[in-house]
Amino acid sequence: MNDPHHIFLRTFPAEKSDRSGPNSSLSELLFVVKENISVCHSPTSWGFSPPYLPVAPSDAAVVTRCEKLGATLLGCTNCEPGAIGARGKNPYYGDITHEEIPGELTPPVLGSSGGVAVAVRSQLAHFGIGTDLAGSIRLPALSAQLWSIKFAPSELSHRGVLRHHAALDTLGIITPTRTLLLQAARALGDVPPTPTTSPTPLLLFLKEGEKRNELLRELSEEEEFFSHWPNHSKLRLLHQKIVAHQVAERFPSPLQRAPKEFLALQHFGKQLKEKLPELEAERRRLQEGIAKRYPEPMLFITPISLPLRSAADLPEEFLLTANILEWPAAIAPISSSLALHIMCNSSFESLLQFLENENFPIREGAPLESRERFP
Repeated sequence: MNDPHHIFLRTFPAEKSDRSGPNSSLSELLFVVKENISVCHSPTSWGFSPPYLPVAPSDAAVVTRCEKLGATLLGCTNCEPGAIGARGKNPYYGDITHEEIPGELTPPVLGSSGGVAVAVRSQLAHFGIGTDLAGSIRLPALSAQLWSIKFAPSELSHRGVLRHHAALDTLGIITPTRTLLLQAARALGDVPPTPTTSPTPLLLFLKEGEKRNELLRELSEEEEFFSHWPNHSKLRLLHQKIVAHQVAERFPSPLQRAPKEFLALQHFGKQLKEKLPELEAERRRLQEGIAKRYPEPMLFITPISLPLRSAADLPEEFLLTANILEWPAAIAPISSSLALHIMCNSSFESLLQFLENENFPIREGAPLESRERFP
Protein backbone atom coordinates (compact mmCIF):
# COMPACT_ATOMS: atom_id res chain seq x y z
CA MET A 1 0.00 0.00 0.00
CA ASN A 2 1.30 3.43 -0.96
CA ASP A 3 1.32 5.26 2.37
CA PRO A 4 2.73 8.80 2.16
CA HIS A 5 1.04 9.70 5.45
CA HIS A 6 2.78 6.90 7.41
CA ILE A 7 -0.54 5.53 8.63
CA PHE A 8 0.19 1.81 8.53
CA LEU A 9 3.01 -0.39 9.73
CA ARG A 10 1.42 -3.41 8.08
CA THR A 11 -1.73 -4.25 6.16
CA PHE A 12 -3.55 -7.53 5.55
CA PRO A 13 -5.54 -8.89 2.60
CA ALA A 14 -9.11 -7.58 2.79
CA GLU A 15 -10.66 -11.01 3.03
CA LYS A 16 -13.88 -11.66 4.89
CA SER A 17 -13.16 -13.26 8.25
CA ASP A 18 -13.75 -17.02 8.47
CA ARG A 19 -14.25 -16.64 12.23
CA SER A 20 -17.69 -15.07 12.05
CA GLY A 21 -20.14 -16.43 14.59
CA PRO A 22 -23.92 -16.28 14.77
CA ASN A 23 -23.76 -12.63 15.83
CA SER A 24 -22.48 -10.76 12.78
CA SER A 25 -23.30 -7.24 13.99
CA LEU A 26 -20.07 -5.86 12.48
CA SER A 27 -20.40 -7.70 9.17
CA GLU A 28 -18.99 -5.92 6.09
CA LEU A 29 -17.07 -3.40 8.23
CA LEU A 30 -13.34 -2.78 7.89
CA PHE A 31 -11.34 -1.99 11.01
CA VAL A 32 -7.79 -1.07 11.97
CA VAL A 33 -5.89 -1.50 15.23
CA LYS A 34 -3.16 0.51 16.86
CA GLU A 35 0.30 -1.03 16.74
CA ASN A 36 0.22 -2.11 20.40
CA ILE A 37 -2.64 -4.54 19.73
CA SER A 38 -1.32 -7.94 18.70
CA VAL A 39 -2.13 -9.78 15.49
CA CYS A 40 -1.10 -13.43 15.34
CA HIS A 41 2.21 -14.21 13.55
CA SER A 42 2.95 -10.48 13.11
CA PRO A 43 5.25 -8.17 15.07
CA THR A 44 3.72 -5.87 17.67
CA SER A 45 6.11 -2.95 17.52
CA TRP A 46 4.43 -0.59 20.04
CA GLY A 47 5.98 2.07 17.81
CA PHE A 48 9.54 0.82 18.34
CA SER A 49 12.12 -0.57 15.92
CA PRO A 50 13.05 -3.33 16.39
CA PRO A 51 9.52 -4.29 17.43
CA TYR A 52 8.84 -4.67 21.15
CA LEU A 53 7.26 -8.07 20.44
CA PRO A 54 8.96 -9.69 17.39
CA VAL A 55 6.13 -12.16 16.71
CA ALA A 56 2.76 -12.24 18.45
CA PRO A 57 1.77 -15.80 19.38
CA SER A 58 -1.95 -15.05 19.05
CA ASP A 59 -4.44 -12.33 18.21
CA ALA A 60 -5.43 -9.88 20.89
CA ALA A 61 -8.83 -10.73 22.35
CA VAL A 62 -10.38 -7.59 20.84
CA VAL A 63 -9.17 -8.57 17.33
CA THR A 64 -10.68 -12.03 17.74
CA ARG A 65 -13.97 -10.53 18.92
CA CYS A 66 -14.19 -8.10 15.99
CA GLU A 67 -13.62 -10.90 13.50
CA LYS A 68 -16.16 -13.16 15.21
CA LEU A 69 -18.65 -10.31 14.83
CA GLY A 70 -17.94 -10.25 11.09
CA ALA A 71 -15.51 -7.31 10.77
CA THR A 72 -12.40 -7.52 8.58
CA LEU A 73 -8.99 -6.35 9.81
CA LEU A 74 -7.32 -3.98 7.35
CA GLY A 75 -4.06 -3.29 9.16
CA CYS A 76 -2.03 -2.06 12.14
CA THR A 77 -1.53 1.68 12.44
CA ASN A 78 1.50 3.74 13.37
CA CYS A 79 1.85 5.32 16.83
CA GLU A 80 4.40 7.12 18.97
CA PRO A 81 7.03 4.80 20.52
CA GLY A 82 5.58 3.18 23.60
CA ALA A 83 2.32 4.99 22.80
CA ILE A 84 3.76 7.96 24.71
CA GLY A 85 3.15 11.34 23.09
CA ALA A 86 0.49 13.51 21.55
CA ARG A 87 2.02 14.76 18.29
CA GLY A 88 1.89 11.79 15.91
CA LYS A 89 5.70 11.68 15.76
CA ASN A 90 7.58 8.44 15.20
CA PRO A 91 11.36 8.54 14.52
CA TYR A 92 11.42 4.90 13.38
CA TYR A 93 8.52 4.67 10.95
CA GLY A 94 7.83 8.29 10.00
CA ASP A 95 5.54 11.01 11.32
CA ILE A 96 1.80 10.50 10.82
CA THR A 97 -0.02 13.15 8.78
CA HIS A 98 -3.65 13.69 7.80
CA GLU A 99 -4.74 13.53 4.19
CA GLU A 100 -5.75 16.86 2.68
CA ILE A 101 -9.48 16.68 1.93
CA PRO A 102 -10.88 19.39 -0.37
CA GLY A 103 -13.04 21.89 1.51
CA GLU A 104 -11.74 20.85 4.93
CA LEU A 105 -9.06 22.19 7.22
CA THR A 106 -6.29 19.65 7.65
CA PRO A 107 -6.18 18.93 11.39
CA PRO A 108 -3.05 18.27 13.43
CA VAL A 109 -2.35 14.63 14.19
CA LEU A 110 -2.55 14.17 17.93
CA GLY A 111 -1.69 10.94 19.68
CA SER A 112 -0.96 8.44 20.54
CA SER A 113 -3.73 6.76 18.54
CA GLY A 114 -3.21 9.21 15.67
CA GLY A 115 -2.75 6.51 13.05
CA VAL A 116 -6.17 5.08 13.90
CA ALA A 117 -7.80 8.51 13.56
CA VAL A 118 -6.11 9.21 10.22
CA ALA A 119 -7.21 5.85 8.79
CA VAL A 120 -10.82 6.50 9.82
CA ARG A 121 -10.90 10.14 8.63
CA SER A 122 -9.39 9.05 5.28
CA GLN A 123 -12.24 6.54 4.84
CA LEU A 124 -9.85 3.59 4.81
CA ALA A 125 -11.69 1.92 7.70
CA HIS A 126 -15.17 2.09 9.21
CA PHE A 127 -13.78 2.03 12.73
CA GLY A 128 -10.46 1.80 14.53
CA ILE A 129 -9.35 0.45 17.89
CA GLY A 130 -6.64 2.05 19.99
CA THR A 131 -5.68 2.58 23.60
CA ASP A 132 -6.20 5.57 25.87
CA LEU A 133 -3.68 6.31 28.64
CA ALA A 134 -4.25 10.06 29.00
CA GLY A 135 -6.70 10.90 26.25
CA SER A 136 -4.82 8.90 23.60
CA ILE A 137 -8.01 7.79 21.79
CA ARG A 138 -10.03 10.95 22.50
CA LEU A 139 -7.35 13.51 21.53
CA PRO A 140 -6.89 12.35 17.91
CA ALA A 141 -10.65 11.93 17.53
CA LEU A 142 -11.25 15.49 18.71
CA SER A 143 -8.63 16.87 16.37
CA ALA A 144 -10.14 15.08 13.36
CA GLN A 145 -13.75 15.77 14.51
CA LEU A 146 -14.50 12.07 14.82
CA TRP A 147 -16.56 10.15 17.36
CA SER A 148 -14.84 8.05 20.01
CA ILE A 149 -15.34 6.07 23.20
CA LYS A 150 -12.84 5.07 25.87
CA PHE A 151 -13.96 1.90 27.61
CA ALA A 152 -13.70 1.39 31.35
CA PRO A 153 -10.97 -1.17 32.20
CA SER A 154 -13.47 -3.92 32.99
CA GLU A 155 -15.56 -3.56 29.82
CA LEU A 156 -13.27 -5.46 27.43
CA SER A 157 -10.55 -8.09 27.65
CA HIS A 158 -7.11 -6.53 27.24
CA ARG A 159 -5.34 -9.81 26.53
CA GLY A 160 -2.77 -9.25 23.80
CA VAL A 161 -2.66 -5.46 24.25
CA LEU A 162 0.63 -3.80 25.21
CA ARG A 163 -0.09 -1.06 27.76
CA HIS A 164 1.46 0.70 30.73
CA HIS A 165 -1.19 0.23 33.41
CA ALA A 166 -4.08 -2.19 33.92
CA ALA A 167 -6.56 0.52 34.94
CA LEU A 168 -5.30 3.79 33.42
CA ASP A 169 -4.51 2.43 29.95
CA THR A 170 -7.64 1.04 28.28
CA LEU A 171 -9.09 0.23 24.88
CA GLY A 172 -11.17 2.67 22.85
CA ILE A 173 -12.88 3.12 19.48
CA ILE A 174 -12.82 5.86 16.83
CA THR A 175 -15.53 6.11 14.13
CA PRO A 176 -16.67 8.74 11.61
CA THR A 177 -20.31 8.75 12.78
CA ARG A 178 -22.41 8.36 15.88
CA THR A 179 -24.26 5.42 14.33
CA LEU A 180 -21.05 3.47 13.76
CA LEU A 181 -19.76 4.36 17.23
CA LEU A 182 -22.86 2.97 18.92
CA GLN A 183 -22.88 -0.09 16.67
CA ALA A 184 -19.23 -0.94 17.38
CA ALA A 185 -19.35 -0.06 21.09
CA ARG A 186 -22.44 -2.18 21.76
CA ALA A 187 -21.07 -5.08 19.76
CA LEU A 188 -17.61 -5.10 21.35
CA GLY A 189 -18.86 -4.40 24.85
CA ASP A 190 -21.67 -6.94 24.43
CA VAL A 191 -24.14 -4.33 25.67
CA PRO A 192 -27.59 -4.88 24.12
CA PRO A 193 -29.94 -1.87 24.03
CA THR A 194 -32.20 -1.61 27.06
CA PRO A 195 -35.06 0.78 27.79
CA THR A 196 -34.11 3.91 29.72
CA THR A 197 -36.14 4.00 32.91
CA SER A 198 -35.07 7.43 34.12
CA PRO A 199 -32.94 10.27 32.78
CA THR A 200 -29.37 10.43 33.98
CA PRO A 201 -28.54 13.63 35.89
CA LEU A 202 -26.08 15.86 34.06
CA LEU A 203 -23.29 18.12 35.15
CA LEU A 204 -22.21 20.82 32.73
CA PHE A 205 -18.67 22.03 33.29
CA LEU A 206 -17.85 25.24 31.48
CA LYS A 207 -14.48 26.91 31.39
CA GLU A 208 -14.36 29.96 33.60
CA GLY A 209 -15.43 33.03 31.65
CA GLU A 210 -16.65 31.01 28.68
CA LYS A 211 -19.93 32.24 27.24
CA ARG A 212 -22.63 29.63 27.64
CA ASN A 213 -23.70 28.14 24.37
CA GLU A 214 -27.43 27.92 23.70
CA LEU A 215 -26.91 24.40 22.41
CA LEU A 216 -25.93 23.25 25.88
CA ARG A 217 -29.08 24.60 27.50
CA GLU A 218 -31.03 21.77 25.91
CA LEU A 219 -29.03 19.08 27.69
CA SER A 220 -30.20 19.73 31.23
CA GLU A 221 -32.39 22.15 33.12
CA GLU A 222 -30.35 21.86 36.28
CA GLU A 223 -26.62 22.57 36.35
CA GLU A 224 -23.97 21.97 38.96
CA PHE A 225 -20.55 23.39 38.42
CA PHE A 226 -16.98 22.39 38.92
CA SER A 227 -16.57 23.07 42.64
CA HIS A 228 -15.48 19.80 44.27
CA TRP A 229 -12.92 18.48 41.84
CA PRO A 230 -9.30 17.55 42.61
CA ASN A 231 -6.69 20.21 41.93
CA HIS A 232 -5.69 19.86 38.29
CA SER A 233 -1.94 20.08 38.85
CA LYS A 234 -2.11 17.40 41.55
CA LEU A 235 -4.26 15.16 39.35
CA ARG A 236 -1.85 15.51 36.45
CA LEU A 237 1.21 14.87 38.63
CA LEU A 238 -0.32 11.75 40.17
CA HIS A 239 -1.12 10.36 36.73
CA GLN A 240 2.36 11.23 35.46
CA LYS A 241 4.08 9.57 38.42
CA ILE A 242 2.12 6.33 38.08
CA VAL A 243 2.83 6.08 34.34
CA ALA A 244 6.49 7.07 34.77
CA HIS A 245 6.95 4.30 37.33
CA GLN A 246 5.61 1.76 34.85
CA VAL A 247 7.69 3.06 31.94
CA ALA A 248 10.93 3.09 33.95
CA GLU A 249 10.29 -0.44 35.19
CA ARG A 250 9.52 -1.84 31.75
CA PHE A 251 12.30 0.10 29.99
CA PRO A 252 15.23 0.32 32.44
CA SER A 253 17.78 1.34 29.76
CA PRO A 254 17.68 4.33 27.35
CA LEU A 255 16.39 3.52 23.88
CA GLN A 256 18.13 4.73 20.75
CA ARG A 257 16.20 7.40 18.83
CA ALA A 258 13.32 7.35 21.32
CA PRO A 259 11.49 10.72 21.32
CA LYS A 260 12.07 13.24 24.07
CA GLU A 261 8.60 12.72 25.62
CA PHE A 262 9.34 9.05 26.17
CA LEU A 263 12.87 9.62 27.49
CA ALA A 264 11.72 12.37 29.85
CA LEU A 265 9.03 10.12 31.32
CA GLN A 266 11.50 7.25 31.63
CA HIS A 267 14.00 9.51 33.45
CA PHE A 268 11.30 10.94 35.71
CA GLY A 269 10.25 7.45 36.74
CA LYS A 270 13.79 6.52 37.75
CA GLN A 271 14.05 9.62 39.97
CA LEU A 272 10.78 9.14 41.84
CA LYS A 273 11.01 8.59 45.59
CA GLU A 274 7.42 7.44 46.04
CA LYS A 275 6.76 3.74 45.57
CA LEU A 276 4.02 2.63 43.23
CA PRO A 277 1.82 1.23 46.07
CA GLU A 278 1.85 4.70 47.70
CA LEU A 279 0.69 6.33 44.48
CA GLU A 280 -2.00 3.71 43.93
CA ALA A 281 -3.25 4.28 47.48
CA GLU A 282 -3.50 8.00 46.72
CA ARG A 283 -5.46 7.20 43.57
CA ARG A 284 -7.87 5.01 45.54
CA ARG A 285 -8.45 7.81 48.05
CA LEU A 286 -9.20 10.13 45.15
CA GLN A 287 -11.70 7.64 43.70
CA GLU A 288 -13.39 7.24 47.08
CA GLY A 289 -13.64 10.99 47.57
CA ILE A 290 -15.25 11.57 44.17
CA ALA A 291 -17.65 8.64 44.72
CA LYS A 292 -18.70 10.15 48.05
CA ARG A 293 -19.19 13.62 46.55
CA TYR A 294 -21.15 12.36 43.52
CA PRO A 295 -22.94 9.15 44.66
CA GLU A 296 -25.73 9.33 42.06
CA PRO A 297 -25.22 8.21 38.45
CA MET A 298 -24.12 11.26 36.49
CA LEU A 299 -22.73 12.35 33.17
CA PHE A 300 -19.98 14.95 33.29
CA ILE A 301 -20.01 17.04 30.12
CA THR A 302 -17.38 19.49 28.90
CA PRO A 303 -17.83 21.58 25.73
CA ILE A 304 -14.74 21.98 23.56
CA SER A 305 -14.42 24.53 20.77
CA LEU A 306 -13.55 23.28 17.29
CA PRO A 307 -11.42 23.19 15.24
CA LEU A 308 -8.74 22.01 17.62
CA ARG A 309 -5.34 23.56 16.99
CA SER A 310 -3.25 21.56 19.47
CA ALA A 311 -3.47 19.52 22.66
CA ALA A 312 -3.02 22.78 24.57
CA ASP A 313 -6.61 23.73 23.64
CA LEU A 314 -8.04 20.89 25.72
CA PRO A 315 -9.38 20.82 29.27
CA GLU A 316 -6.78 18.23 30.24
CA GLU A 317 -8.18 17.68 33.73
CA PHE A 318 -11.28 16.01 32.26
CA LEU A 319 -9.30 13.69 29.99
CA LEU A 320 -7.08 12.57 32.86
CA THR A 321 -10.00 12.27 35.28
CA ALA A 322 -11.63 9.57 33.15
CA ASN A 323 -8.40 7.55 33.25
CA ILE A 324 -7.61 8.10 36.94
CA LEU A 325 -11.17 7.25 38.04
CA GLU A 326 -11.57 4.37 35.52
CA TRP A 327 -14.69 5.90 33.98
CA PRO A 328 -15.92 5.38 30.41
CA ALA A 329 -15.76 8.54 28.31
CA ALA A 330 -16.78 9.69 24.85
CA ILE A 331 -16.12 12.42 22.29
CA ALA A 332 -19.12 13.74 20.36
CA PRO A 333 -18.50 16.35 17.61
CA ILE A 334 -22.00 17.81 17.59
CA SER A 335 -21.32 20.66 15.17
CA SER A 336 -18.48 22.08 13.11
CA SER A 337 -17.57 24.39 15.99
CA LEU A 338 -18.37 22.36 19.10
CA ALA A 339 -17.63 18.93 20.53
CA LEU A 340 -18.59 17.40 23.85
CA HIS A 341 -16.37 15.37 26.12
CA ILE A 342 -18.68 13.13 28.15
CA MET A 343 -17.70 10.84 31.01
CA CYS A 344 -19.92 8.71 33.20
CA ASN A 345 -19.46 7.72 36.85
CA SER A 346 -21.82 4.74 36.65
CA SER A 347 -22.27 2.27 33.81
CA PHE A 348 -21.07 2.08 30.23
CA GLU A 349 -24.72 1.49 29.33
CA SER A 350 -25.69 4.91 30.74
CA LEU A 351 -23.13 6.59 28.50
CA LEU A 352 -24.39 4.74 25.42
CA GLN A 353 -28.01 5.54 26.23
CA PHE A 354 -27.20 9.22 26.40
CA LEU A 355 -25.37 9.15 23.07
CA GLU A 356 -28.22 7.35 21.29
CA ASN A 357 -30.99 9.48 22.78
CA GLU A 358 -33.16 10.87 19.99
CA ASN A 359 -32.87 14.33 21.55
CA PHE A 360 -29.08 14.32 21.42
CA PRO A 361 -28.28 17.76 20.00
CA ILE A 362 -26.71 17.04 16.61
CA ARG A 363 -27.24 19.91 14.22
CA GLU A 364 -27.32 19.99 10.43
CA GLY A 365 -23.78 20.40 9.19
CA ALA A 366 -22.22 18.25 11.89
CA PRO A 367 -18.82 17.56 10.34
CA LEU A 368 -18.93 13.80 9.84
CA GLU A 369 -22.35 12.51 10.84
CA SER A 370 -23.99 13.78 7.66
CA ARG A 371 -21.26 12.89 5.19
CA GLU A 372 -21.63 9.83 2.97
CA ARG A 373 -18.22 8.39 3.75
CA PHE A 374 -18.69 4.79 2.69
CA PRO A 375 -20.54 3.53 -0.38
